[in-house]
Amino acid sequence: MDRVDGYRVYIGSLFALRNQDALKEANITHVISAVGPKERPSAISSLQTYDGIRGHLTLDLLDQDKENMLQHFPQAVRFMEAAIADGGAVLVHCGLGVSRSATIVLAYMLYQARPRLAPGDALLVLRGSRAGCQPNAGFTEQLALYHQMGCPETLQDQTLYQQFLSSER
Repeated sequence: MDRVDGYRVYIGSLFALRNQDALKEANITHVISAVGPKERPSAISSLQTYDGIRGHLTLDLLDQDKENMLQHFPQAVRFMEAAIADGGAVLVHCGLGVSRSATIVLAYMLYQARPRLAPGDALLVLRGSRAGCQPNAGFTEQLALYHQMGCPETLQDQTLYQQFLSSER
């Protein structure tokens, strides 16, 4: 589990949930689990034994280029903002802490710094905290689209999002 420089946000793998001492030390109060069906039971069971959790958001996501990660950006950003406003810290994790979790953290960073921070620059900042971060190609495209739309709070009325949904992915 690694702290994202400048944020009360941590990024990690599924194994980060099992280190309750580290969760307590980091004041982790909220968790976003960006996991697929096979990983979900492990994430839920790990959190059931940690008493510091005040909120848990599970995003059903596979680490595949064609996965629609973009649809989850506004909800994840709102969840993270609320957690931090409440004085807590957020752990965003996926299976390995490389692609799905990095994509969610990058969406949050883009939203917070809109429009000044470009996706590539955000990735460089994130890699300063966790060197192995590498969203897959499809997620990278979706981050670019989110940035191009201005990191909106909702997507439904966005023409670019509607085009994204109707494109052959």
